Amino acid sequence: IQIARICNIPNWYFERVVFPGQRLVFEAMRAAALEIHTGMMASAILSDKIPCDRLQINEDPYSNVNASRSGGEVKGDRTATAGRLKSREISEPLTLPALTAVD
Repeated sequence: IQIARICNIPNWYFERVVFPGQRLVFEAMRAAALEIHTGMMASAILSDKIPCDRLQINEDPYSNVNASRSGGEVKGDRTATAGRLKSREISEPLTLPALTAVD
């Protein structure tokens, strides 16, 4: 097993046990660093330290969701529904999603 941990952000802590073949999706700040500890809980050693900005998923989470729910066609960054453009803007998330897998 491996333990994924982020502990370099003040007042924020993330730790998950990751089993072989399991995927882990999480949100973190750009400055965060994901530590991968390998081994048993009492004898786990730090095997890797990855900056979270390198794990970023390059996918707009809102583009497919809005288009599939409204049934309209996508034109640029706006969705057209019955000839009307949606003008509501979605604010940028404060964190970035990341994906990691354990072999």
